Amino acid sequence: LSAINPYMPNLSATWMFQNAFVQFPGRPADFVYRLMRLNYAIMADLGDDVLRPFNQDVVQPRALLHVLALATLRDPANIPRLLYHIGPAEIADWTRHFAAMLAYDALHAALGPAVRGAAEKIDDVDKRLAFRMRR
Repeated sequence: LSAINPYMPNLSATWMFQNAFVQFPGRPADFVYRLMRLNYAIMADLGDDVLRPFNQDVVQPRALLHVLALATLRDPANIPRLLYHIGPAEIADWTRHFAAMLAYDALHAALGPAVRGAAEKIDDVDKRLAFRMRR
């Protein structure tokens, strides 16, 4: 599968969210509700630009970083609960994917305009390559 699909850190990171927002046996009844209540309150405070993509399963690294920072400030006592119920190994793995998301985002911001400009220039010569460059 990796031969036909590129590595997409946003999809890998989304799996941890799936794990965090599911009520497994043994988790306190309020674990998921507390986590969702806090995150949605923060996203609502940050506005539609943050809340809408999250509700559409579009993970945006800068917005997510902002939400995580505010969640840590607003409810620091929740961090040990997250580590216990999700697991430090899973959170470490998620952190690796999140770091990749931030790196991809930084590269896109830095190189995106130049690559799109180059794609426009070769569009008449090689439409397939131009299409791939715009992706």
